Amino acid sequence: MKAKKIVLLPYNLDLESLLEEHPPQVRLQVENLKYILGLISELPAYDHRLFTSQQEEALYVSLNAKLLKEKVSNYHHYLRYLQEVSVLECDNAYVPGFKSRGYRFTQPYQGKLIKDVITRPKLVSHTELEQQEDEQVSQQYGNLIRPFDGLKIDNDQAQQYIDGLYEEESHSPQPKIRQNAACRYGAYQTMINHLSEHTGRFKVDSKGHRFHSPLTNLKKELRQFLTYKGEPLVALDLSCSQSYLATLLFNREFYQPSEATTKVALISLPAETQALFSKDLLARIVNYIINFDTVITSNPCTSLPPSPVCPLMVEKSEDKLISKDVAVARESIVTKKDDEVKTYLSFLIDGKFYELLGEQIQRETGRSLKTRQQMKEVIFTVLFSKNGEKHPALVSRKEAFVTVFPWIYGLFELLKSDKHSSLALLLQTIESEIFLNRIAQRITAESSNVPFF
Repeated sequence: MKAKKIVLLPYNLDLESLLEEHPPQVRLQVENLKYILGLISELPAYDHRLFTSQQEEALYVSLNAKLLKEKVSNYHHYLRYLQEVSVLECDNAYVPGFKSRGYRFTQPYQGKLIKDVITRPKLVSHTELEQQEDEQVSQQYGNLIRPFDGLKIDNDQAQQYIDGLYEEESHSPQPKIRQNAACRYGAYQTMINHLSEHTGRFKVDSKGHRFHSPLTNLKKELRQFLTYKGEPLVALDLSCSQSYLATLLFNREFYQPSEATTKVALISLPAETQALFSKDLLARIVNYIINFDTVITSNPCTSLPPSPVCPLMVEKSEDKLISKDVAVARESIVTKKDDEVKTYLSFLIDGKFYELLGEQIQRETGRSLKTRQQMKEVIFTVLFSKNGEKHPALVSRKEAFVTVFPWIYGLFELLKSDKHSSLALLLQTIESEIFLNRIAQRITAESSNVPFF
């Protein structure tokens, strides 16, 4: 059977008529035009910004020139033509090595999308790099890929759902919802197509080492239409996973494990993850944990906690009174640190981490954080924002957390001190190690007939 690729194009765009009415200066192939336009519809399915309330206007889709050239060698002629005839518009924002130029449909073509098909071999076949990636992920996680043969999506029900959602969003009184309705429709349609046509790819990212599949990318609204060999699926979730997994980082053994340990430790993670933390930084982290220094500066959101007091220096102090006072102070700090960690763990064990944290913040500061989403924003800010963040809203969230968990806050800041993304990537990799390399492998070994996605 001839290979094909489904592309989504604006319902009111007739490319043949467009080429006839506005002849290009160089010869352009219709299938190449469809391929490029299809990317504008498809790629938003992998962009989380499209599904957040912060996205104010229709999304620009970044097109990587190097990758696009492998499919359409003279791609720039096609992009220039599509802009000249006002089908696409460009954000003209290009930062070498960081951001590619973004494109989106112009307003007349920001409507409902319809399916089309391209069959040109160069456009539908995988590149050499894609083939290598497919082979690698198949060898690494074949146990997670094989069950997809029995996975099906109710195409009619799913289509009916997104059609109704598009009608609702395209007539929304809120501009930011209305302007992205067509883009979201294309993203949902892409997700459905990958499952119904078995065209979705599997990939492991090189930073957080997460496993990406047509199912992990599927929005929860569409998962209700999935079955495995006629049976419904059940979703299991680790509540407050990032906050829970972060407790591993409270222990010295994570950074300096014994040789015989089978526990998750930094040394058991991929080399790329270990390289995020220099020897000097690891020494400072271990020193911080050992000495339990919870002294917080007057502005905890703009600087790291000071280095812990060195016990050797205290022992050699000529002033015995000062030495005794420091020892007493340190014992008090140790007790506070232990109590702090116990409180943090108790919030997690009770299964109401966000709610209990919000109540504790209100008791200690008088500040009311009423919703679970507000507390999630506090945690995400503490874990993932830059040290020294100046934005008032982010600083306020950090200050709320540090009143309850000053020692834990200091540890997180220390872990982000070389590069703020290091903590996020470390937590993602720990999650992958536990769920993909341990839990999933054990299920496969002990119950090979149980489908596990």
